Amino acid sequence: MPPKSLSAIDATFVMLNLPRNTSVTIYNSGCCGMAGSFGYEKEHYEISMQMGEDTLFPKIRSTATETIIASGRNQLSSSNF
Repeated sequence: MPPKSLSAIDATFVMLNLPRNTSVTIYNSGCCGMAGSFGYEKEHYEISMQMGEDTLFPKIRSTATETIIASGRNQLSSSNF
């Protein structure tokens, strides 16, 4: 998904729902802590993880293991958390 802060996601939502047997959910994900290179820099790791724990990581953990979670930068799986 494109970053919600930069563009509308309506067209992406429609496109991702086109394949049969798919179901797309847009999470109110809060901040992932990865803006730019911030979350990849060693000195920002702890704060980046805290930001992700605020909303995003718990939502990922609560999804089924076979669920694919996609964002503008990463593809994640609930089994990674």
